[in-house]
Amino acid sequence: MSCRIFAAHAGGGDWRESLTSALSRLGDAGLRAPLGFCYVTDTFGAEPKDLLAALREGAGVKDWVGTVGAGVCADGTEYFDTPAVSLMTMDLPADQFRLFRARAGDLSDLDPGLERWIEAKGCGFGVVHADPTNPELESMLEKLNALAGGVFFVGGLSSSRRRHFQIAGDLVEGGVSGVCFSAEVAVTTRLTQGCSPIGSRHAITRASGNVVSELDGRPALEVFAEEIAALEGVGSRQLGGYVYVALPVRGSDTGDYVVRNLVGVDTENSALAIGDTLDDAETLMFCKRDAESAERDLEHMLDRITGGLDGEPGGAVYFSCIARGPNLFGPDSRELKLIRSRVGTLPLTGFFGNGEISSHRLYGYTGVLTLFL
Repeated sequence: MSCRIFAAHAGGGDWRESLTSALSRLGDAGLRAPLGFCYVTDTFGAEPKDLLAALREGAGVKDWVGTVGAGVCADGTEYFDTPAVSLMTMDLPADQFRLFRARAGDLSDLDPGLERWIEAKGCGFGVVHADPTNPELESMLEKLNALAGGVFFVGGLSSSRRRHFQIAGDLVEGGVSGVCFSAEVAVTTRLTQGCSPIGSRHAITRASGNVVSELDGRPALEVFAEEIAALEGVGSRQLGGYVYVALPVRGSDTGDYVVRNLVGVDTENSALAIGDTLDDAETLMFCKRDAESAERDLEHMLDRITGGLDGEPGGAVYFSCIARGPNLFGPDSRELKLIRSRVGTLPLTGFFGNGEISSHRLYGYTGVLTLFL
């Protein structure tokens, strides 16, 4: 199903003025669309309840979803460390989407009507926002994916120096929220990594919790030292923020992996501490984060996602990591301009979060692009 999609953004100054300006740029049709996305920077200055009230007063959009980020995305433009709002509305039948929100880890407070709607409409895609401070977040995403019958979710974790609020009809804090689309809404989605592997995969032969003691039957620290020795011009003091651990996704036919921080080194026991549990992991790799490899992977992802298109997409959502954007690609919105150079000018919204979601997995240092067809 194709639908008309509208987008607008504004930044700087008083938050009400910025929001009013962005809403006016949507035009009459965009203001009457039934579904809207709203992303604001954490310096926007609006209290969440005031923001939601202003959205409802300024447009005829019935259902809004969104969250707060350290930065927000628009077509060819990104805003960081400045008050800004990015909006997108979709003119599609109201029965082709369904909002959801939950705070409880077991999803017991999730609207029971969502499951009935999914059974009736055959949902195949959804956008989800989540609170990074929730200790049950990963299990909630897995449960949401299972409840929705394996729906492919994309999204991100709120990022803020203040409150990690979300919008899904009403305000949400502490849990997950978003919107599911019916199977009639066609999309294509891809993920780009911000890190590239160093060396080869290693079998995890001894580990407990988040500590790995042996790789390939050898002391983990010894294997790690051999791998990073190949990195030219990188001293031990430069490893933080540059070298990470990659956990390959089991069953992936694309070589996919999730990146986790290297949080500690135990020289006495020749062990490494990882920013995740290793209970189900069988192998790991080491990887590096640098602008050149990240840009190269972004371009490859854009080649793949545009190579399968039959016609122009109607709009897009993009969820990127706060460590990307100007922190990795440099100033002048280079990451979003690269996307526009390959995909073309189109309505686009999104934000820079504390983590990215693709399917039911939680990623880091990645970008997740979804095109509405």
